[in-house]
Amino acid sequence: MGRADQKHSRWVRVARRVLLLCIVLGLGLIVTYRLWVPKVLLIYTLHELRDVHLNTVPVHKELVRSVSAFGKLYRVDGVTFSTPWTDEMQVHSNASVLTVRFRTGVTGHFKGIMVMQDTPTFRDTLVDGSSEVRTFFGPSSVTNYDLYTEMINLTPADIHFFSSNADSLSKSILLTLKSKMQFISTPIYSFTTQNGFRGFEFVPSATSTLVELFSPKDEQYEVLISGATPLETDAVLQSFKELGN
Repeated sequence: MGRADQKHSRWVRVARRVLLLCIVLGLGLIVTYRLWVPKVLLIYTLHELRDVHLNTVPVHKELVRSVSAFGKLYRVDGVTFSTPWTDEMQVHSNASVLTVRFRTGVTGHFKGIMVMQDTPTFRDTLVDGSSEVRTFFGPSSVTNYDLYTEMINLTPADIHFFSSNADSLSKSILLTLKSKMQFISTPIYSFTTQNGFRGFEFVPSATSTLVELFSPKDEQYEVLISGATPLETDAVLQSFKELGN
């Protein structure tokens, strides 16, 4: 065998070894994808969210329990509530959304509230997907409020590279969802009302409050209150009751 043939034969052997190595590595990645995919997702999530303010977590607040006399009783999709305001100027209502505006006596200024039931709920959005997602986010006994609470309290410091795959993937998903929230960098307060409602209050301005409200039956509502003082906001939240109670 000539020198040229020996050189060609050597390159053929090297090529075969490289090909065999690629096949082994490829098979290894396919077989072990459940081990490394969550870690890749974790690294990607933390990289994408590096500039997002995700360290804000709720601070618990006690709602004021002594409130002034309420006016009209309003009803929307399984709940009732009242407001401290009585000079109603506009009402818009359908099966799942109620919007009411009230005069304040000052031209161009009003107080208002919008209540809307969130359908599907936060938990339904997560758990009613594939069986793998249900596995990551726990059994049906995990409540809507529990999952939302876990998400809103999560920060990047809670995610560790050496955590279990299930823990890494579920927290990566929740942290990504938290990053999409509109008012995540504003002050956030958690609370429980005298009628057993629980929720989270986002305060983007001195006279505007967005509330994610959860009933004792774990139904979820979005409440937007505008033009109200903190005491008036507390009064509205304290007034919520499940229909029939």
